[in-house]
Amino acid sequence: MKNKKANKNHLKQRLLILSISLTLICSPVTAQQVNSYTLDSLQSMARTRYPQARQLILVSLKEKEALKNINSNWLPKTVIAGSTTLQSEVTKLSLPSTLPISIESPEKDQYKAGIELSQLIFDGGVCRTQKTIEKLNTKAETNKIECDLLKVKDQINDLFLGILINKESFNALSYIKKDLTERHRNIESSVQSGMMLTSSMRELEAEIIGINQKMIENKSQLCTICSTLSIIVQEKIDTSTVFIVPKIELVLTENIENRPEYKQLTTQMELFEWRTRLIKNGCLPKIALFGNGYYGRSGLNFFNNDFRTYGMAGINMSWNIGGNYTSISQKKQLHIEKKMVENQRTLFELGMQTQIIRQKQEIAKLKDLIIQDDTVTAIRREIKQVAAIQYENGTITTTDYFLKLNAETQAMINQNIHKIQLAMANIKYKTIIGE
Repeated sequence: MKNKKANKNHLKQRLLILSISLTLICSPVTAQQVNSYTLDSLQSMARTRYPQARQLILVSLKEKEALKNINSNWLPKTVIAGSTTLQSEVTKLSLPSTLPISIESPEKDQYKAGIELSQLIFDGGVCRTQKTIEKLNTKAETNKIECDLLKVKDQINDLFLGILINKESFNALSYIKKDLTERHRNIESSVQSGMMLTSSMRELEAEIIGINQKMIENKSQLCTICSTLSIIVQEKIDTSTVFIVPKIELVLTENIENRPEYKQLTTQMELFEWRTRLIKNGCLPKIALFGNGYYGRSGLNFFNNDFRTYGMAGINMSWNIGGNYTSISQKKQLHIEKKMVENQRTLFELGMQTQIIRQKQEIAKLKDLIIQDDTVTAIRREIKQVAAIQYENGTITTTDYFLKLNAETQAMINQNIHKIQLAMANIKYKTIIGE
């Protein structure tokens, strides 16, 4: 009898230790206000705090500086120029000695210092095209970053789903533990009176310990998922955090034009068109006003050897005619690259259509399962209630009752998890189409 009492006390101590461990694991050190988050709030935090999101600001700043640089082509160009030369020979005029006049030849050492000004007035549309290309480059880079952020969004969705399912599993384990504890309390008097064997109660106690262990593992897994999510959203999230299941009103559509990958490929195709236009514009003539002022000798009148100021002003035109020959092959190359990107977009569309069909089927499947869940759960509950009475009367074993309890619990888990999965499947569908 003493051994039995000692074993019983030892078992109760183990149950107490497991319960305390389950309460403390992954719990905050001090009592804090419990925070609650929706999926949208987590996505919003990740978008504003995740390092990749900061790239969007940098890309925007880069575009502004690039446009300023392009616009500077229309500002007056000012050059301070100077030179000193020593010529081997200069212009000379040989006049007959009979003439009473003489013309002094220029000096062989000549000097010049001054300012050269120029103002572009027509560039063939090059600057305008360059600005459009720069904006499209920014748009392409932005869409590329959005593609990376979409992966982060998918990761948050998966973690959120994992947390909800984990918590649902923990609630199911708590339900089993509560039921087994109640059965243990009900049969304890029967064991003491000799109506039931002690081994039946010991089996029940062993099952309770096993459930406690599973709950500890469940809490540990939840702690790991919460830590990962906390790193991504840059927010302290622990196992006590409340996560609200999203309610989605889904309108099924197959339009994927809002996907960042689709936008990026479309932007690349636009870029090829504008780069082709830039090649055409580069072959047009350029016209600019200019004005130069110098001080030195000799000036425009090279027979005057005095140091003096002089200058000139006018209109300058340049036309790179030879560029027309090389532009043909450049245009063909851009046309080929555009076709390659167009094929990539077609492949992307096919891949997205496949995902859309698969996701529609998943949503339809979950809706059908949810319709059946209520009936299955009700049946399993009735069977378990009958088994509880049979177990307390000693007509079935602990193992038999535990199987019925597990079946009811699994039906309850399936019912709730299917609802969670349906909500997340709707969110995934919206993600697929870029909403």
